[in-house]
Amino acid sequence: MEIFIKPVILLKLMDIFSHGLWAGVAAKAINNKLEKKGNQLRLNVWLAGFWGVFPDIFASAVPFVWLGLSVFLGISHPSRIEAISKREIS
Repeated sequence: MEIFIKPVILLKLMDIFSHGLWAGVAAKAINNKLEKKGNQLRLNVWLAGFWGVFPDIFASAVPFVWLGLSVFLGISHPSRIEAISKREIS
């Protein structure tokens, strides 16, 4: 069985990962500058990475939770949920 991830999903995951990576790198660079100046203040690199990916995760999680709760509570049914095609948008 071959697992196939659509390129769009893979690009979004890479985008989220890069936001966390850049935030962590920025925090590390700030820590290095502060260390050279003799300052004892340090930024938590992992926390900076978390806050780097938080907007992406939050933006994706809210609609997912909304959809899941509406199906779970019987407000909507998956058969009534349709994707909007590109032709319908333009």
